[in-house]
Formats: sequence, structure tokens, C-alpha cells
Amino acid sequence: MRYDVLVPFTIADPFGNVQCAGNLQNRVVKSKLTGEYHFYYRIRNTWGVGGIGGIATSSFGDVSHFVAFRIDGLGTVHPLFVRHTPVPGEIEFSGLNVDCRKHQESQFILIKRPWTTTAYAGGVTRIFSSNGYEVSVPTVQP
Repeated sequence: MRYDVLVPFTIADPFGNVQCAGNLQNRVVKSKLTGEYHFYYRIRNTWGVGGIGGIATSSFGDVSHFVAFRIDGLGTVHPLFVRHTPVPGEIEFSGLNVDCRKHQESQFILIKRPWTTTAYAGGVTRIFSSNGYEVSVPTVQP
């Protein structure tokens, strides 16, 4: 494992009422088999009155990649959809439906790219509430 950090987040409405808060686990693993980097994201330690509908992470360019979620680990909720957004290099996972009232957590979301160079700071991941609010947090990027 090259990088594993919990990034705290809070999503509030325009009046400052917390909709959902928790941690985004941002993990980067270098494959022993291929030498490629795997980028993992997971919503953890949630609380609040709302939910998380999805995440979008940037700096993945237009090179082909593999996206998935891990069913062999922690968490119980996985995204239903994945797409490239109009933002260049951004990948969005939606239909996540993490209920913060029940303190639910997502399974690991995976983006695997054909890179063997190191990951570095400077990426951004947007976390969306199920009612349309969002927050951006710093993450590593390829």
C-alpha cells in the first residue's frame, strides 16, 4: 500500500444544517502483479440527516481504465452507475445511496489505470449528498 488516509468531510445545506458528514478513505495500492496503481475510495463513519448519492474524482484523463467496486471488503453500499462527466478527466460514481442516518458505509470503489508512475497530491474528489448539495475534498491523483 502506497497511501491510505481518511479525509473528513461535511456536506451542509445553504443554512449550515449538516446533511451528511463522515470520512472519505483515499487509498492507493501498487499491484505486485502488474506494477500499476489502483485508486480506491470509500465513504466511512457517516452521520447526519441525509445521504450520499455519489462521488466524482478528477485527473484521470482520457486513457482507458477499469472501474469497479470491491465486494470482498468492508462496507455494504455500492454505486449503481459510473460515467465520465463533462469535466475533463473526471469519473463519477452515482446511485451510491449511503444513508447517513443509519451510519452506512460504502464498499471500496476502484479505478485502475495502466500507470506505473507514482501517485501524488493535487487531486480533488467531489462528494454529493442525495439532495443535491456537495463538497470537494483533496485526494491523490495519478
